[in-house]
Amino acid sequence: MCNHGDPPVNTRHGLAPWGDFVVYADAAIPAGEEILITYGRLPNRLLLAQFGFLLPGLPERALASDAALVRVDGLFDAEEGAKPATAASEAEAERRWEEGPGPTALGNMARNAIVRRKEDGRVARWQPATLARKAAEHLGGDAEKQFGGLLERELGAYSTTLEEDEKELARGGASARKRLALQFRIQSKRLLQRELDMLEPGIGSRA
Repeated sequence: MCNHGDPPVNTRHGLAPWGDFVVYADAAIPAGEEILITYGRLPNRLLLAQFGFLLPGLPERALASDAALVRVDGLFDAEEGAKPATAASEAEAERRWEEGPGPTALGNMARNAIVRRKEDGRVARWQPATLARKAAEHLGGDAEKQFGGLLERELGAYSTTLEEDEKELARGGASARKRLALQFRIQSKRLLQRELDMLEPGIGSRA
């Protein structure tokens, strides 16, 4: 309702002045309090991208739908491995991903859990780390070691460390937008680190 235009189909059925707007809450809502509306159980990464806000509780408490995202094409492409991406290599990497076994393999493993590209519905190279872990376990061999490398690559791609972000957020004084960015960045890094901590000893460069 809130981010739609005003054609009759929206205003007549969704914003009718005689209609009732009902909110179920676990606490009283004071007059004038802002209410954040979403469509279903979206993860915070989509809430921030589509609506410009995060749900309360970050960075201490992640949503059940939140997950660290990693590029999974390296698990299925020995040539790609865990190399850092460059602008020149992205088109070729995308082509190899679409022509390779990855999209079909992931679709067969967890059809409802995979992330698809919004523009065409194809399986994306970026997938939840939990799904990437299952794929690595299914592939066997060096795949789990590659998975550890993917996690470390994502953490290393940030220009700041988790500790630096936490200190900056604790200092206060940041704008509302910067505060949201810090909260989201901290959560993303904690989710990645959690996945790394779950790896067996000897996996990844931490060994």
